[in-house]
Amino acid sequence: MSFPNKIKKIFIILNMINVCVVGTACKKIESQISFNSDEWKKMEKTERYRMVDDLVNNSYLIGKSDIEVEELLGQDSGKYDSDSEWNDENYYLKYTIRYDDMEGYEVLLVQFRNSTVVNVETVYLEYL
Repeated sequence: MSFPNKIKKIFIILNMINVCVVGTACKKIESQISFNSDEWKKMEKTERYRMVDDLVNNSYLIGKSDIEVEELLGQDSGKYDSDSEWNDENYYLKYTIRYDDMEGYEVLLVQFRNSTVVNVETVYLEYL
């Protein structure tokens, strides 16, 4: 095989890889949707990941009480305290998003301090 043919083959392979990577990235971006409380509560938990980025990045929950959060997101999957010593002044409500065989459960953690949301993030937990 001549040198120009090798370069042509490498160029074709690199273009194919590029198409796959860009296509996958575009699909992820395309699948994200804006947070909507009614839709969130109606959709399957495994579809909620589509709204999570918007929910976290736009601070919809910051400053809200646990009652207001439940009105927006529906019933939580449980309360969570990272240090295992329950404290009503600093705790998390968790909302299950989906399960990944490699990572575990993806959950939305809503952190409360003095009964007010101070942080919202997604994390992976081994168990619920």
